[in-house]
Amino acid sequence: MIFFLISACSSDYSDPQLLSEFHTKYVWKPSLQVSINDSLDVYLDYSSGMYEAMYASLDLAVNEVLTIAKGEKTKFYRAGATSPYLIDIEASDNIPTTTTNYKENRSVLDEPIKRIVRGGKQGVFITDFEFVPTGQKIFEGAVPDGSRVKTWINPDAWATNLFETWLNKGNQIDIYACKFREKQFLYILIFTPQGLIGKDNALISRLKQLDTKLSDRLYHFSFFNLKNAKAVAKNYDAHYGGLTEHLAALDYAYKPERQFEYYEVPLKDIEKYIHQEPSVKDKRILRKVFLEGDWQLYENVDIGLRAYRISEVFGLYQQNQNQAPPEYEIDPETGDSTLVSGQQMVFSYTEGEAVDNVFEVVFNKETKEIGIKTKADFYGTGNPNEIYRIDIFLKNANFKESPEMSKVLQWQDKQGFMVRSLYESLTEALRRTEKNAKEQFLYRYYVKLDF
Repeated sequence: MIFFLISACSSDYSDPQLLSEFHTKYVWKPSLQVSINDSLDVYLDYSSGMYEAMYASLDLAVNEVLTIAKGEKTKFYRAGATSPYLIDIEASDNIPTTTTNYKENRSVLDEPIKRIVRGGKQGVFITDFEFVPTGQKIFEGAVPDGSRVKTWINPDAWATNLFETWLNKGNQIDIYACKFREKQFLYILIFTPQGLIGKDNALISRLKQLDTKLSDRLYHFSFFNLKNAKAVAKNYDAHYGGLTEHLAALDYAYKPERQFEYYEVPLKDIEKYIHQEPSVKDKRILRKVFLEGDWQLYENVDIGLRAYRISEVFGLYQQNQNQAPPEYEIDPETGDSTLVSGQQMVFSYTEGEAVDNVFEVVFNKETKEIGIKTKADFYGTGNPNEIYRIDIFLKNANFKESPEMSKVLQWQDKQGFMVRSLYESLTEALRRTEKNAKEQFLYRYYVKLDF
């Protein structure tokens, strides 16, 4: 009955156009379009502790970053003993290369980050991340012998909530770190809103050149919320998309702007490929889709798959779309109309029948490539021309503390205690956001198995 409905329509299904319309109406959930503000706020920490950091790091990294950041849409702010305020970076008292300008007796570091998070646009903060809010020794740090010393620096994870708020919105944080002492670093924190991630006009995109140009001088870490995880197609064949070269598509359509990808493949070819080609080790039928972004800080990345047989529901939709328009007979005396032909069928959308015995997902942990293959015991459907929807999602991923992060994002003060503010703020923020990011949709295929 299912396929009678399809073949009984006025035009046989021979291209993916109607399926694309079906997908757009009922399945595709476009992201909300938000206006993108590509202006940039740059905050410079002018506290006295920055003198040595800037002196050692200007030629290595800071000058490069400031040169790339300058532009008509860039504003510079002075941070230090007071709330940040707008400055002319060319004025003598503010020139970053004049290290004697760094003489503030406090460094109120939370204020610049608060402003960036509140404003929601891209921002940069250049700092040693030593938070000295009062100028008095009211904090304590533990030294290696177990005793505690009084300090001006707040060594706690004071930025956790700020980082969490930023990341929870799907935004990204990048950190470039440049060593200026044996165990201390200057940090360039780059905050990129979700709408600018991956865009050419984003500052972080323009800074990518530093990853190779200054790779021996700079550490680079990238942090994002798993809710913002994406998978993208790369190096697709113009005619067959991501289909393996061992199969030939009868039809193929790719509309990335609608997250729509469709393949019609002869079932006999798949069966032969699975069962009669033992020399072929790679049994994926679909591939060339990769997790996007830097995943070096996550482990136990697990990709899941849900498949639905949609032949029947799509057949009903097709019948609904192709039905003849209704015809009415009008009473010439009363004007009343009576339907005489073309009783309209009402279509009600359902996801279709969930199936778990046809497809499975495979994930290459090294290359981050996602692939689809049919199960080893799959020998056909029993029905001609089945249509499936395959949804790929992020099942699990766990943030891991890397040795390099531990080495670079925390440091030992001259008095001997560890300043873990940046490291612990980020790791705790990432653990919190990770908990809310399971089952994140990544990619979708439509596959028709043709007899």
